[in-house]
Amino acid sequence: MKKTRLFYFLILLLFISCGNDIELYTKELSPRLANNLEVVKAITHYKHKGETQKIKALLFLLKNMDGHYAVSNVLSKEYDSILSPKEFGGQLPANETKYGIALQKLIVLEEKYKGIKSTLTKIRYDNQVLVSDYLIENIDASFEVWKKSPWAKDLSFDDFCETILPYRADREPIHHWRKKAYENFSWVMKTNPQIDRISACSIINDSLKKVLSNMIEMNMYPKRLTYDKMYKFKLGICEDETTFAVLAMRSVGLPVGIDFVPQWPWRSMGHSWNYLLLEDGRTVPFMGTETNPKVPHFEKDKKGKVFRKTFSKQETTLAQIEKDHSKIPDFFKSPYLKDVTHLYGKTYDVTIPLESPTYGEEKYVYLSVFDNQEWVSVDWAVSKQKEATFKNVEGGIVYLPLYYRQQQFLSAGHPVVVNEKGEATQLIPNKDKTQTLKLKRKYPLHKRMDDYLKNMIGGRIELSNHADFRKPYVMATIEAKPKPYLRTIKAMDTIGKYKYIRYLSSAQDSGRCNVAIFNVYGRNNRGSIKLKGELIGTNRSYRGYGAEKRMAFDDDPSTFFDAPEEEWGKAWVGLKFEEPSAVFSVDFMPRNDTNTIFEGQEYELFYWDKGWQGLGKKIANDSRCISFEKVPVGALYLLHNYSGGNEERIFKYENGKVHWY
Repeated sequence: MKKTRLFYFLILLLFISCGNDIELYTKELSPRLANNLEVVKAITHYKHKGETQKIKALLFLLKNMDGHYAVSNVLSKEYDSILSPKEFGGQLPANETKYGIALQKLIVLEEKYKGIKSTLTKIRYDNQVLVSDYLIENIDASFEVWKKSPWAKDLSFDDFCETILPYRADREPIHHWRKKAYENFSWVMKTNPQIDRISACSIINDSLKKVLSNMIEMNMYPKRLTYDKMYKFKLGICEDETTFAVLAMRSVGLPVGIDFVPQWPWRSMGHSWNYLLLEDGRTVPFMGTETNPKVPHFEKDKKGKVFRKTFSKQETTLAQIEKDHSKIPDFFKSPYLKDVTHLYGKTYDVTIPLESPTYGEEKYVYLSVFDNQEWVSVDWAVSKQKEATFKNVEGGIVYLPLYYRQQQFLSAGHPVVVNEKGEATQLIPNKDKTQTLKLKRKYPLHKRMDDYLKNMIGGRIELSNHADFRKPYVMATIEAKPKPYLRTIKAMDTIGKYKYIRYLSSAQDSGRCNVAIFNVYGRNNRGSIKLKGELIGTNRSYRGYGAEKRMAFDDDPSTFFDAPEEEWGKAWVGLKFEEPSAVFSVDFMPRNDTNTIFEGQEYELFYWDKGWQGLGKKIANDSRCISFEKVPVGALYLLHNYSGGNEERIFKYENGKVHWY
């Protein structure tokens, strides 16, 4: 205690002795920082050494620090322990089984702390926890690689401050990472004195790919990971991957950062990836631990709005313009966002008509996109005379203008579809003119799901009296991409009796044996009977996630067998009957997204008119489509399934065709 008092007494004397000199540096800082003894100590350190550029770097960090923070949670240690399992020597296996092991343990903790985990989360702002020694260590290390690395020598001071100097990449906890990361990757500087940034970035990213893998379920983890924990756990979400790349590459002087989509305009969630600042001032995207620069990463997908995460405050953000943050949505309270949408596609300035709020004037209006369940704001503009102009907007997307009042979003006008030329058209329901909609899906077939179906081409249903299926009777072969529906396949040979039946996955295109329903039927005097037997086939599942062969027989179209990767192209699933039986038919459904129409399930069609307006519930009597009559023309529509499923997508309906957005 006496030593602590002596330390602060000496710092106070130092502050008094420096007097006005220190005030020259701290006058632009917030009062909290200007009077902070740790700040005084750091400034004095560089002032006595005559390192004026490092003082400028320190002040850059201090001026922009106050809004940066990390999230902490008292449950983190328990989550750490399950991702460091003792039964595996305190570290997850390096092979594919790590996914299933981690997932099972995460699910257990999620169930254990359901409802209370979020209440235990706390925000720790950087200006409350950073100390002078940490800042000095960070600044000295970043300056060293700036001058030392072959690809950073020509980097300007401003670019250095934004892309090398910061002690954090995103929302990860404050920790000592530079020394460890430098030890891991400084060897790259010795490979070629003339190496350029793209080559260096690619070499390091190839190394990172061997360490960290994406696992979306890691969003259950109560806080973001440190550099050391990413190395140890080997799993993370896209925010962890991008942070990992930033920390690794900045440690050796590569100017990298993070760009992100706050909300995809065609599906749920958002996404983050990295950018590399090139020698000529341009930036090139890449995905840390996944794809290198110049390799496309969601290149053709609509993004709506793209922002760059910065360490410095951006004066054009709403957070800087509107000082009363209680009046604006949470997303726009960050001053560390730079609009870079134009770097990822053609953009336009789009003017959208507005309806005046019934409760008075609103200064700001927000542009939103649909996330499968609700509208999410991604941009803002000033409301002017019943319209607002949003800048840097991508076309080919449906947007909805919203007001924000008392922490709620309110309708500000009709949805608009912005075409590829930047022309905005309102989607206004015409209740005097109606039409009949015939719908086959409630959500578009995603390319990934389409690929799963294509990979089933060549798969076969085989019957045999031999356990190894030698000389099988081929009951059916998938000769074209199957539709994601339940269908009945009848056997041509209804006389022969067989002990075994199976579905054998396609040997081409990595067939994964993705069967959702596989029910086998015979016949007796009373008609069709379901045949039962012992479950046989390929063991285990992809990444150990639990999608095992039993799921082909659970009569649930949302579950399916997904074979382990080493068995792709030869995986199979089937039954061993108690005694040889005559097979009459097989009910077969491939892996699907459960977004088709299911006979017997309850649906309702909605259209947007200052909110979703329902047209009444209806039971589907056909698995091919469902029809809704007397639907207003010209609106934006949404089909909801009350019987199950989460994915729903907005669409237009013109000339008998669905146009998804």
